[in-house]
Amino acid sequence: MKVVKRNRKKDIEVYYRENRYWDLLKRTKKYKDLYQSKEAFVSLLISFITVFFLLHVLLNKNTIDFFIWFHLTAEDKVYIENTINLLRSLLPTIIGGYFSLLGFLVGALAIITGTLGNKVMSNIVDDGKIKHMMSIIFNFYFSGSLMGVALTLLILSYLSTFTAIPLNAGVFIVWSILVCFVVYFSIIYSIMLLGTCIRLFLLGYKYFDEEQTGKRRYKISSIDKKRK
Repeated sequence: MKVVKRNRKKDIEVYYRENRYWDLLKRTKKYKDLYQSKEAFVSLLISFITVFFLLHVLLNKNTIDFFIWFHLTAEDKVYIENTINLLRSLLPTIIGGYFSLLGFLVGALAIITGTLGNKVMSNIVDDGKIKHMMSIIFNFYFSGSLMGVALTLLILSYLSTFTAIPLNAGVFIVWSILVCFVVYFSIIYSIMLLGTCIRLFLLGYKYFDEEQTGKRRYKISSIDKKRK
């Protein structure tokens, strides 16, 4: 029994050495959420819908015809200017909201890590579930990195509205889908973390309660599955 505990202690020692972002990303494989999760599907669907209405309403075109012919004419210049003006007023609001959302994420992570005391973490390590716990905690780190990417894309999009670069329909569509996808995905992913916070809070109490009563401990791996 002591040998098993010693081996399980080695599980957390790995994270003492490999605790950088890319190390954790490679070990937890959270990048798969970008194309294998329900958040990714919903985000991509909403992104296409957003771009569809953006082209239809702001460029005053039949959007289906626009996708078929894939070009802009001289008479579209007025509507393009309206689009740029709207983006200049809309993007700063979104950027400001992202800074607030990023602050919420940092605060939530601080509260969660403070709630999980040394005794709880020790029990998790003894149960051999530290890998699942690190995967759950890394969700906050991963979500924060997505917000950083989204902020970068939004700022670049805002700055591009002040340049004299001619508007290319293909670049506009691809860039819009990319930005919308990252924005929607990071927002949905952050909302999903609210459920993770609740379950982690209950987990901390359950480990404490079962330590007092000597009952069988709760399987932490089920939390990560529920988040999916």
